Amino acid sequence: YADKDTVQYENLVALCGQQAMQDSKVDVLCGPLTLSARFYFGIPASRAKKLQEGEAHTQRPDLDNCIKAVKDGLNRVVYRDDSLVWRIEASKHWSATPRAEVEIIY
Repeated sequence: YADKDTVQYENLVALCGQQAMQDSKVDVLCGPLTLSARFYFGIPASRAKKLQEGEAHTQRPDLDNCIKAVKDGLNRVVYRDDSLVWRIEASKHWSATPRAEVEIIY
């Protein structure tokens, strides 16, 4: 079950994946893939003095849930099936600029 926010995020990931694949010579990737992802979460104003840019983020959401949302969003958009992902490198960080940086290596 994916809640409304997760579905919206997966749709945004899919849109970014479509844009990334626009200049590709293939419709979708079909071989073994490595997914590299870095998730950056905004530093709350109440903790700005305690947290540093790039410091480890050890709160919710769980890293595996972040990865799942990205894998599901890119499924059938960037790659044929998310089962093609055989290796994952991922981390969560605090940042003044919230974002996700995703790289698919094939």
